[in-house]
Amino acid sequence: MRGWVAARGISAPATVVLQRVLDEILTAAPDREPQVIWAEGVFTRFRDHLYLLDPGALEAAPPAQSWRPAPGQPLVFGAWTLVPCSENGQVDLLLPADVRLQVSSAQGGERLYYRGMHRQVSELWRQAGIPPWQRRQLPLLFADDKLVAAARIGVADDFAPARGQSALPVALLPS
Repeated sequence: MRGWVAARGISAPATVVLQRVLDEILTAAPDREPQVIWAEGVFTRFRDHLYLLDPGALEAAPPAQSWRPAPGQPLVFGAWTLVPCSENGQVDLLLPADVRLQVSSAQGGERLYYRGMHRQVSELWRQAGIPPWQRRQLPLLFADDKLVAAARIGVADDFAPARGQSALPVALLPS
């Protein structure tokens, strides 16, 4: 483990921290999200993989922000940046052009009308294999207090641009 940590350019933690990783993370029940936090980072487990996160990975998402997506008008939202008309060709969301949105993090219980059904966003993220620490920071997009898009999932069926309607591709990139 010391070599794995050193390969990431981080000073290896004390032996007591590594022992906690062995005792608390590797032996925890499969449905748990154990963490060992120390000054240089956070050890955690997700789907039988051990992760070493930056300390900032567990920070709360920023407060809600208003955003009118337009080319050249990215929005930095905590650990993520929403980039309209991404130069690298990546498209994560296809939004109707010229809309005003509220961007916020999940508070719990949000539902998205997606693929013909109202679905719990937290469940969609879980099914997509998105780690819990990312779910807390991913942006949700609202129009008139209605959830219209969820990062890493997609746009609500009833908000997607109609055929012939002007659309704006948006990429979701790490900040």
